[in-house]
Amino acid sequence: MWKKWVFALLVWLWTGFPDATGSYSSPHLSIQNKEHIINANDTLIITCRGREPLEWSWPRNHSNMEHRISLTDCTNSTSFCKTLILTKTIANDTGAYRCFYKYSTVQEAASIYVFVQDNQIPFVNSYPGNPEALYIMETKTIVIPCKVSMPDLNVTLHTKYPEKYIAADGMTTFWDNQKGFTILSHKIRDVGMVTCETTMNGRVYSSNMYVVVVLGTKIQELTLNPRSQVELAVGERLILNCSAKTELNVRLIFNWKYPGLKNPHLVFKTMKQEQPKGLELSNILIIDNVTKGDEGTYFCSASSGMMTKENSTDVIIYDRPFIFIDHKAGSIVEAVLKEKNVKIPVKVTAYPQPEMKWIKNGRSISKDQAYYKIKQVGYTLIISDVTEKDAGNYTIILKNPMTREEQRHTIQLVVNGKK
Repeated sequence: MWKKWVFALLVWLWTGFPDATGSYSSPHLSIQNKEHIINANDTLIITCRGREPLEWSWPRNHSNMEHRISLTDCTNSTSFCKTLILTKTIANDTGAYRCFYKYSTVQEAASIYVFVQDNQIPFVNSYPGNPEALYIMETKTIVIPCKVSMPDLNVTLHTKYPEKYIAADGMTTFWDNQKGFTILSHKIRDVGMVTCETTMNGRVYSSNMYVVVVLGTKIQELTLNPRSQVELAVGERLILNCSAKTELNVRLIFNWKYPGLKNPHLVFKTMKQEQPKGLELSNILIIDNVTKGDEGTYFCSASSGMMTKENSTDVIIYDRPFIFIDHKAGSIVEAVLKEKNVKIPVKVTAYPQPEMKWIKNGRSISKDQAYYKIKQVGYTLIISDVTEKDAGNYTIILKNPMTREEQRHTIQLVVNGKK
């Protein structure tokens, strides 16, 4: 047992006092207490010493302290030193004051929580006329940040719509004079507003008013359109619509991953549309004048804080519009008389989708014939119940709608089995 006490003493000595050169292993404050209480209009003076250059941070409570605060370098031959001086203190100066090593990657710091007592302003950052939103999600607890300028106040929660008072009970509701109230979210989920109250000398004081906003988290579906694959030519416009269907009151954060991360032509647009039982939230990625560098896989994710969904699509960028017909695939198709289905296939690669027309022996295929005997599936003709009259030369004519380029390919159908 005595070995543990010796070890603890050595650790305390090593961390709490200067080393042989007079430097501290971690920043060391002139006020050693974790909390410090002063009165409004007092001057706060805290000196910090350490082995490296030091920096300070302080509360940001809309107190306009910049013209009242100063940092003085008190470095000497044995240690670095910086003194924080805050004059004409007010209640909104209450908060954590932190000293840390300016260039260190290790989070070595010393902090102290200062209460600036003001009998007229018991709540920090108190602006009753400006309500704030208190967002409630599907979490077990919620923090109501009604901080106080005096540590020993008796504070209760006051809700409206419906109206009720809630005191800290140590089971469902907890009070922290530096943090505020922590409460099980279901206890205030159905109220309209909430504020903190305390009574001093027979007078009731209130904190900021918080409007309770219940946020949903469920993302029912996330789609990325166009789906699966997008084809474009250099110079065209890319539009991808990442759309999420959610329950009501959902706040989403959209994130994209894409090849041309530094594209100057890229912009995003957001849209919101209310549905009968929820919302449709969209984030639209737009790139004008695409280049080959924009080719690749695009990922879109949407997060509600409690749920994340992701989808992706591939973008193919061609140098220019084109039509390519594989003439090596053959130009003769043989069929047997009365064969049920004969296919006349053509292998085509094109962008964009070309206008297409089939002719037989130099003449357009009649509508009646096309309806009863010939079906077109992609770039393939299918002729049913083949007869001798179906024999002949079938020509596919393809025309690019952008460049008006035209390509043709002829396939001869030979019908065998004559008796």
